[in-house]
Amino acid sequence: MEELSDTTRRRATPLKDASGPNGGELNGASSSKASKSEKFDDGYDFLLVNEDIRESTFPEVMGCVNRHKKNDNVVLILVTYGGSANAAYRTARLLQTVYEDVVAFLPAECKSAGTLLVTAANSVVISPFGEIGPLDVQLLKRDELSGRRSGLTTRSALEDLKTHSFDLFEHFMTEIISKSGTAVSFRTAADVAARVSSKLMSRIYEQINPDALGQDYRDLSIAIRYGERLNRKFNNLQKDALKRLVYDYPSHDFVIDLEEARELFQRVELPTPALMRLVSSRAMDCLIPKYGSDRLVAMLDGSGKNIVIDKKQANVAQRNSADASDSPKSDGGDAAGARTTP
Repeated sequence: MEELSDTTRRRATPLKDASGPNGGELNGASSSKASKSEKFDDGYDFLLVNEDIRESTFPEVMGCVNRHKKNDNVVLILVTYGGSANAAYRTARLLQTVYEDVVAFLPAECKSAGTLLVTAANSVVISPFGEIGPLDVQLLKRDELSGRRSGLTTRSALEDLKTHSFDLFEHFMTEIISKSGTAVSFRTAADVAARVSSKLMSRIYEQINPDALGQDYRDLSIAIRYGERLNRKFNNLQKDALKRLVYDYPSHDFVIDLEEARELFQRVELPTPALMRLVSSRAMDCLIPKYGSDRLVAMLDGSGKNIVIDKKQANVAQRNSADASDSPKSDGGDAAGARTTP
């Protein structure tokens, strides 16, 4: 009876709270739901990175974070066509070091090296028109002044040649057996078919450069090795997700939307109303990838406005920016490389 009495009292407690002046537990549950729907209203910095990821991205992000960091958590609003894997890795490591929680918010396209940056996040937020892309490394075409090719091109060629070689061998063997009746044994037909198909395919295989094949393999492993290291902190990737991102997609611009992203990452969700309001206030900066002189790195407040440093700091940044512009290595921006907008 004593145990039953305790249970009864425990069950009665919520009813008593619910009848209180503030609605007790029922009101608390409602507040909890409201708090969850507006998760990013408080406690998060909003870092917008909309540019082709290059070596200057790291100092730009570092300078922006150093000046404007106010919270221990960050929402990385990432819009990019991709770029340098090395720069993406360094930038992701910086954010993992400086912030306790990193949320990758993808309002639009986030391709290639941008996807590598996403692997560093604790959770991924993708809008209905957001997307990521495969991680197959894009390499300069050999003996060409411009243009790039996927690091998977040679691998795909080998797989295709393997299929054609077997099909050719099977065709010759079955034709020999069917047209000779019982005059030619299976073993003899297989030997003849093997010699003929090998001679036909050998000229094609001779054009494959082993050094180039090995280099392509090493280049492709960059994304996997970087991704493994970036995933260690938050462990948001599903099993074998990196291999899928590198090897399984037929083209570099393949669209990986919200539904497919859930097969690759453990924590994927739609944006909250707070994030959608922020995107709406900066639609041109959050929905259209920028590159070249238009690229943008900025810390935003919850309403989407740029956080502005005080006048004294701005003057120092302006002087440093002027000094940096004289350097042949400068890509523009302020002292730390961060580009700000009015």
